[in-house]
Amino acid sequence: MQERAKVIPILFSPNMALGPNYVLKLARQMAVELGSDWNIEGIEIHREKKADAPSGTAKKGIQLIKEATGREILFHALRIGSVPGKHMFFFAREGEVITLVHEAESPILFAKGALSLAKKLIDRPAGLYEPVDLL
Repeated sequence: MQERAKVIPILFSPNMALGPNYVLKLARQMAVELGSDWNIEGIEIHREKKADAPSGTAKKGIQLIKEATGREILFHALRIGSVPGKHMFFFAREGEVITLVHEAESPILFAKGALSLAKKLIDRPAGLYEPVDLL
């Protein structure tokens, strides 16, 4: 993929839906701006038969925050019922909590997001892109 990205723009992500990618982008920004006085943890919930835990989206959030701040964060994974997907980031310090949440209600949003993001690649130079680069 990296070889082809030298010739054409390529979009690659564990999650193509717009909502969770905005949450990832905001979580990274908040981690940087709030600083080390704030605790950060995450929880993700998916259907009980989902094989990976944490999900690719949760792993991407962990990676983005680590790259931006050098901080390792915990992400807890629940596999219950038929939940299509829910990702939550918690930022807390003494006396307050900020919560970022995205909840998928239908798998169709992943296809819609992929189409929306693919349109943004049309005029981009060759390279390997992630949704957070295009939002």
